[in-house]
Amino acid sequence: MTSALKRALLLAVLPITLTATQVPASAAPAQAGTVLATLDERQDLRQECQQHPEAEQAQGWIKSRFESCHRTHQSLVVVRKGTLERIGTLAFDEWILGFAYDGDRRVDYVASIENIVVSREAPDADPTTWSLEMRLSAATVNSAGTITNPNQTRSDLLGAWDTKPQWVVTYTSPEQGATDPYGIVNGNVLVNLAAFGPNTDPWQDPLTRYSNIRFDSAGAVAGKARGTVFTQAKVVVPFSLSSPTYPQSARHYSDALTNPVTTFPSTLGKNVPGATTPLHRTLNTATQDANNAAARKTCDDVWGPYDGTLLNCDEYPFASTQEGAAKGDGNYSARLIDAGDNQAAGRWLNSNYTLNRILDGDAFYIAITP
Repeated sequence: MTSALKRALLLAVLPITLTATQVPASAAPAQAGTVLATLDERQDLRQECQQHPEAEQAQGWIKSRFESCHRTHQSLVVVRKGTLERIGTLAFDEWILGFAYDGDRRVDYVASIENIVVSREAPDADPTTWSLEMRLSAATVNSAGTITNPNQTRSDLLGAWDTKPQWVVTYTSPEQGATDPYGIVNGNVLVNLAAFGPNTDPWQDPLTRYSNIRFDSAGAVAGKARGTVFTQAKVVVPFSLSSPTYPQSARHYSDALTNPVTTFPSTLGKNVPGATTPLHRTLNTATQDANNAAARKTCDDVWGPYDGTLLNCDEYPFASTQEGAAKGDGNYSARLIDAGDNQAAGRWLNSNYTLNRILDGDAFYIAITP
């Protein structure tokens, strides 16, 4: 039975009509808003989100650096104010689709209350007077800068939500005032939900949902001049063993991660990060140069001089990471491979840095694929 049919059968039994005309003039109107994500993008995210139970948790399901989703089904017992007497029930679905943008210091949350079903268990209970309030609150975290319009609330009678289930909350962060060299402003968005009525005990969702975001104007190192990401997204950079452009690099990374005994330097207990423990990008050129020099020394020691050949000293973890060869723990590998292969892998890595707006200190993982 569809939710629409359930509601129709319910209203056939109970003289309850949830219509927008029952919203009194003093009620807060639904906030208007637009979303940059296309309708297809919203529909695709919603369909995928339905397959991920973690979307019901406080953090939600984070698909990528640019898409996130919260969803849950709420089923409440409505109690008369000041007593324990049941006077009805209220059930509904809550959705919040999050869209951050590569190219804009902006994040959109498409929120909705859907499939509202009520029951009346006391003759004087009046579900047409019951309301739901959704509040999104944004705050900066350890950052200079601001987030515009940080507190946004929609508080409406059930009839108004039923007529217009969706509303859009947008947060932006101006570059002015962001003192970080890359214009970074970190933020946290909290979502609180409440239900109440004139003769009912108020209800507050015990689970506060949240979203961690970052605005930046990092420029070329991040690809586009500015952008916004969901910082808790797990970024995984895939390297395919069957790649036509970097098969030797992929094999090298695979050996370093899964069979380090076959790699150089030969270090007892070598445990190379990247698969289960993250790597972290570094934009410090001195660190990058030191990583490269340490790896080249290993190549020189093992294979001898190779200048003037068509070979490069490939290193893993990459010179552009904090975990590179100069870290000093021996948990790296250096190998002579085809120069074109090595350079193609470097271009692929850099494209993933910009695709995901990976900045200095940002974590990411490596996956070796067939």
